[in-house]
Amino acid sequence: MKALKTVPILVLLLFMIIPTISGQEPTKIIPVNDSLFIPVETYAAPPSIPVIIESFSAPKVAAKPIIKIKTPAPKVIVKPKVIAYTRPSTKHSVRGRASWYCKAGVSVCHHSYPPGSMVAAACGKLRASIGTHWRGKVVTVTNASGKTISVKLVDWCGSTDKLIDLYWEPMRRLGGTGVLPVTVRW
Repeated sequence: MKALKTVPILVLLLFMIIPTISGQEPTKIIPVNDSLFIPVETYAAPPSIPVIIESFSAPKVAAKPIIKIKTPAPKVIVKPKVIAYTRPSTKHSVRGRASWYCKAGVSVCHHSYPPGSMVAAACGKLRASIGTHWRGKVVTVTNASGKTISVKLVDWCGSTDKLIDLYWEPMRRLGGTGVLPVTVRW
């Protein structure tokens, strides 16, 4: 019966995680009554069948010396595939702060874009400035020293104090390691 009590928690977690992974904003969670869940019966596995192995003796063969040569293992270097985007026309711009996410081995990435991609998540202020068709838009991001990169907006960010959340690779190219002031143009 303990397993049945965890089912509503799992359903609740799925409704919280799936929208975040898919890039949609989370929907309001409505509690589900435990009476809607039915018990699931499980059956025992069939008994195992004993296997009889007969012993045998192998013919004796004269052993020949084996020469072992040690060779160094080849070095494997994995480089992430970087997709570059062309710079869009810059009729509009907005200023704010940029942060980063998706550094291989350090933080979570978008399910469709591997570490090293030139993509970003649009925070509330940027989504409001661009409008309803922000997803998939290519924007340019310029830091305070004038370095510029182009990224594709593929995810949303719930931050109220930041403008854009860059993947680690675009942030690295801008010379940032934390939060930095930027101008976003599209």
